[in-house]
Amino acid sequence: MHTSQIFAAGVRYCALILVAGVTSASSDAGVRVNTVIEEGAVDPATYRSPSGRYSLHLEPHSSTDQPNDLSVLGRWSGSYRFYKEDKLLWSEQRPYTLRGVSVTDEGMIVGVVYRSEEDEGGTPYFHVVILRQDGKEVLNHISERSHDGLLGLWHPFARRLMVSDDDGRVVVWVEELNECGNGGSVLWIFDLATGKLLKRFDAASAWTARGRPRARMDDLRWVPDTPLVIFHASVGSRGDLFAVVDESGNAIWSRSIPDDGVAWILRIDEPGMFGFHSSDEPRAVFRARKGKEAGWTVSQVPGAESADSPTQDRTRKR
Repeated sequence: MHTSQIFAAGVRYCALILVAGVTSASSDAGVRVNTVIEEGAVDPATYRSPSGRYSLHLEPHSSTDQPNDLSVLGRWSGSYRFYKEDKLLWSEQRPYTLRGVSVTDEGMIVGVVYRSEEDEGGTPYFHVVILRQDGKEVLNHISERSHDGLLGLWHPFARRLMVSDDDGRVVVWVEELNECGNGGSVLWIFDLATGKLLKRFDAASAWTARGRPRARMDDLRWVPDTPLVIFHASVGSRGDLFAVVDESGNAIWSRSIPDDGVAWILRIDEPGMFGFHSSDEPRAVFRARKGKEAGWTVSQVPGAESADSPTQDRTRKR
């Protein structure tokens, strides 16, 4: 088991990210999951993989002190039943309830937990956990949470979970506090099979202009049919930042534009292609290719059109 360093903090809520997987081989096409994490109560539900081969039934429990308060569902324990087709693989009660759950065709389960401490003086933690098919842990990565003192938010917390069966990667979009108490967006990249933390990528590190600003991500997506991810971040009054990060957690491409209004990642389904647009910048589309020895190369595609949907894909300043 790999356990991270525990960072100092103190608040009564904890968040836990859970990833459970099987050892079966990936399909030819592979499965990449991108799940948005939302607040609020968690309802009882059954989560199925796209093919229906795997399923997870989750039943959240209410607080023992507030048995009729349904608004707290998702902050306490839950009952789980995990199936492969009609065969029950494991069933048990756990002291947390998953939210934002995705089940892939290779049997991966991805979810996040925000759990209230039973003890008012208890220490809150943020966990990243990987489970085997039988429910046993491969990884329990632990960080204490702290309060930012400005926006009233507890850090770290997750905004997005991304899992790739094909590449064996887990990418977690996390909001963290730095030494000065300022928040910023970071990608935690894990190896799914071993639980090893491969890279902690600070979004601001892709900023190539002068100075080191604080960057808050607005969107994060897979580049189609690749292990690459593209993100859009707001860099305060300095502008917008778009960057592509490879499977090792290195930025292979980035582009900054002035702070002139609305900007967004284009929705493109062609393999290896990505792009961006803004209210004051022309649409730009690029193609990433993996070389045998030179790694990834990125080139612009002149005159390329995307399947962009402005009503769905625009992200505004926070």
